[in-house]
Amino acid sequence: PITTLSMIVDGMDQAKHAYPKGEALSAKEFSAWVRPRLQATTVIAHGHGILVGLSPQNTSSSGSRTVELIAYMMTKQLQYIHWPNVFLRLEADNCSKEIKHQTSLRMMASMICLRRLRGCEMNFLSSGHSHEDIDAHFALTSSYLDRFPELWCIDDFQKCLASMLENKTVRPHEPHREVVVFDRFHDWTS
Repeated sequence: PITTLSMIVDGMDQAKHAYPKGEALSAKEFSAWVRPRLQATTVIAHGHGILVGLSPQNTSSSGSRTVELIAYMMTKQLQYIHWPNVFLRLEADNCSKEIKHQTSLRMMASMICLRRLRGCEMNFLSSGHSHEDIDAHFALTSSYLDRFPELWCIDDFQKCLASMLENKTVRPHEPHREVVVFDRFHDWTS
């Protein structure tokens, strides 16, 4: 039987992931100090899992990074799914950073041609609109990060977000949860 699986891919505002984060840094001497910002992309597979990918500021925010996150979710986190019977619905906002690019089209087309995926549909919201589901998750994430005044490095952000996802009331219908740091990935454009 063919099953349909829906995934939402979206990036969170980088201002929430500026580091180091500490109470001492709110002093006026640090007001002009430019702090690096993590790139944070979340992939939600409805009813299955949630993956948060963090990358340092010097990592390219290209389609290859997004495709790597989707591939990681499909092969590691959701490896129990028989993908050749799945029709995948990818949803994102109207931004080329997530999945609106040639790289994701090539990946999905290759998987369908190799019969590793039954089919795929990509949907993009019109400008100015966003997914309420992932926006609610980002609001929860933002308020959770505000509880921690001291986050000094990428690992601290990873542990903090992982502890948030350990709470079973957060995204209760997605049992598989993970926060990963992606600082290297394949170039999927070639």
